[in-house]
Amino acid sequence: MKLPYPLILASASRGRAELLRAGGFDFLQDPTGIPEPPPVPGEAPAAHARRLARLKAEAAVQHHPGSLILAADSIAFCGDRILGKPRDEEDAVAMLTFLAGRSHTLVTALCLGYRPRGGNPRFEAGEDEATVTIRAWSEARLRRHVAQVKPLFCAGAYALQEGGLSLVEKIDGDPTTVVGLPMDLLDRLLLRLL
Repeated sequence: MKLPYPLILASASRGRAELLRAGGFDFLQDPTGIPEPPPVPGEAPAAHARRLARLKAEAAVQHHPGSLILAADSIAFCGDRILGKPRDEEDAVAMLTFLAGRSHTLVTALCLGYRPRGGNPRFEAGEDEATVTIRAWSEARLRRHVAQVKPLFCAGAYALQEGGLSLVEKIDGDPTTVVGLPMDLLDRLLLRLL
């Protein structure tokens, strides 16, 4: 897709980059690397994901005036338990053991930003949710999966594009939301910002 400004993906995610390429977008990938603060007390998962995506977009827009910034954040949650990125393989096994045989929600928030040279930035944001059911695998099988796939970079400790699809029994919603870049939402945000 031809955009009027250069597009910067402010994320290291291979899945997001693959989706953008498949969607016909030309872009550069430049992750912000900013720390991701934890949820504030009482903050809903969708609000937390929106806040993190906005923080990333605000950081990136300062480094790329005249470019269109795309930042994103995904959060998995089950009931009132938020499952971010695992700290290590043991944490990944614990998350997947908790999710095994259950359905949970994954929310991905996107924030687009644009700052004209010498001007003030504008932002458009939104989020999409999907419900994911993880297969009821044994802890030993989950441990083998984590050792092989090393899903330490994704909320909930799985990635559809990195071998995680074998873990998933069912998805209700847009699979691109689960990968981390809801493409329909991106199109809507582009129409609002441009």
